Parts: sequence; structure tokens; C-alpha cells
Amino acid sequence: MGFQGIIDPPRKSATRAIKAAQRAGIRVVMLTGDHIITATSIAKQIGIYKQGDLVMTGQELDQCGDNFLKKCVEKISVYARVSPSHKLKIVEALQNKGNIVAVTGDGTIRAWGYSEYGLLGTGQWLSENKPVLIAGLSYMAGIGTDVAKEAADMVLKDDNFESIFEAVKVGRNIYENIRKVTYFLLSSNAGIALTIILALVLGLPLPFLATQVLWVNLATNGLQDIALSYEPAEKDIEKKPPRSPDKGIISPYLFKRIIIISIIIVIGTLGLFWYELERGKTLTYARTTAMNTIVFFQFFQAWNSRSLEKSIFAINPFSNPFLFISLGIALLAQISVLTHTPLQFIFHTTNLEPITWVQNVLVASTIVIVVEIDKQVRKRILAGRK
Repeated sequence: MGFQGIIDPPRKSATRAIKAAQRAGIRVVMLTGDHIITATSIAKQIGIYKQGDLVMTGQELDQCGDNFLKKCVEKISVYARVSPSHKLKIVEALQNKGNIVAVTGDGTIRAWGYSEYGLLGTGQWLSENKPVLIAGLSYMAGIGTDVAKEAADMVLKDDNFESIFEAVKVGRNIYENIRKVTYFLLSSNAGIALTIILALVLGLPLPFLATQVLWVNLATNGLQDIALSYEPAEKDIEKKPPRSPDKGIISPYLFKRIIIISIIIVIGTLGLFWYELERGKTLTYARTTAMNTIVFFQFFQAWNSRSLEKSIFAINPFSNPFLFISLGIALLAQISVLTHTPLQFIFHTTNLEPITWVQNVLVASTIVIVVEIDKQVRKRILAGRK
């Protein structure tokens, strides 16, 4: 006869991931069937439990009732000796507080069903009070229960909590890149549309022909928007607070910036178009100038779109080789359209004087200055609110 002591220490990677998740505004809560002393000890080691947090057992939850759970659910960081029914109540209480909850775990005991939601399995993302199963895994054995894996929409391939946090970072980067591409497309296309509309209002000839508009979209939007989707995650993306699910892709602040950019594009493009007509150049020459100007506007705007908040001068220009290559290809194609005779015939362009090229680039580069100023103003406003 004797005693045997067994210890199952937490992984160092899990501790790092939990701390990183907390910095990102994600609160991690422990739900376990273990004894309350064991659960509290482990929770302290990995940073889940902090001084002042509440620790509850399933029996205490039953005694206190649902009203207590609804009021104090955001103060409890450790739940011990809980059953699947307790877990469902905890998730619903957190959701009723406006939280978006993700649950993951191990073992058959967690493969529970709930008819109202049609839910079955261990890990589930819960949004708008409608949970959807994403994973079933076991932190002990590295495999999920078969019933959970069969019901899952997504199965985690390893048993490391750090993988969950890495998935959060990847998801945030995907969302940010969607915003960047949308921001780039809306600002550039709005500039083209408003330029044509304002020219008609002012009684000027059309600054672009249909084939030229098609070329602008092909040479810029066709390559740069795809390249922007490969923009690597910004270094501090995990430190940003979680976004509200009600927040749209284009925020009011970003919409205002799109309007400002569109106005700059209209003024620059239509101004050079009118200038060339005034100095006696042909309509073809003026249209070629306008097309070249708006192409360079979109080149610079694609570079601006690499970050919605940070200065482009603080970003490694070679960190996104896809964008760098796409801009190079688009520039060579644009030069060919303006200098190669067969392409000149198709797109109704002509050779431009060197001074015109310089004017096009300088005018288009103003969009960088405007956006950089806007970013700095935005940064000071946010700093003043803290």
C-alpha cells in the first residue's frame, strides 16, 4: 500500500498563448471536471485566475441558481466539477452579456447535444446566440472524440491551445486585408466615376473613353487588389481589441477618408486634363494625360492601402513581394500602352512629353501626403481619447 503523486503540468506554449489572448482582449475561462483545488492551482499557473476572481463548482452553481450566474458570470474565471449542462448555462449567460464565446475541450463527456440549436460536439464558436461546432480535440491524447469530429465544421489538427490563438491572429489579418482591398477599390473606382461626372457637369469632353476606363481597371485593380490580399499581418495585430460584430468593413472614419481621396483624384486628374486642353493639346493627348494620372493615383493608393493606420514609411516595402511585383508589371504595361503603336490604336493614346510624365507622377503623389496627414491626425485623436 502507498501513495502515488501524478502531476500534469501545463504547457509553456499554452501559458504564452493565454497571456497573448488576454492582451488581445480575449478573456480565457476554465471549465473542468477536476477538483476545485486542482483547477485553481493550474489556473493560477497559466494566468487564467487572478486575485479577486471567483471560483465556482457545479454544485455551488446549482445552489446559487441561474440569476446568480447571470449577474456574476463575467467575474468567474474557473468552474470546477461541472457537467455538460452547467457548461451550456455558462455559455448562454456569457452570450446574454453580449459576449461572443468560443468553447473547446476534450473527451466524450463534452460531446453533448442541445436540440434548440442543433448542437453536438466539443468545440464551438458562438455568435448571435447560435453556436456552430468547429472542433473536437483532446489536450491529453491529441485526438478528438469521433462523435465530435463527425459533427464539426472545422477540426483542429493538434492539441495545442496556442494554435487557437494563432488562428485568431490569422482571422484578424484576413479581415484586415478584406478591409484594405475594399478600401482600395472603393476609393479608386469612386475617383474615376466622379471625374467623369464632374467633367459632364462642367461641360468638358469626356476625360476617358470606355476602352481607357477598362484599361485602368485592368492595369491597376486587376493586379493590386489581389496583391493586397497577401499583405502580411501587422506586428501588433494581436494587441488590438476585439471588434464588435455590428461593425461594418468600412467604418465611418474610413468612409470619410475614401471621400477625401476621391476628391483629390478628381481635382488632380480633371485639373491636368483641363490644363492640357487649355495649352492647345489635342483631345487624345489630354485624355492620355488623364488616364496616366489616374493610373499613378491608383499606384500610390495601392501603396497607401497596405495599412489603414500606420504610415507607409514605417512598413518594409519588400514585405509584400506580390504587391511590389504587381506594381512593376502594371507600370511596364502602362508605358507600353502609351508608347507602343498597336496599343495606342486600341486604347486611343499617344506619346506624352517628359514634362507631362513628371506632372502626372507629382500630382498623383499628393495622395500619399494627404493620407499620411490623415493617419497622423487620426492617431492623435485616438491618443487624446486614452
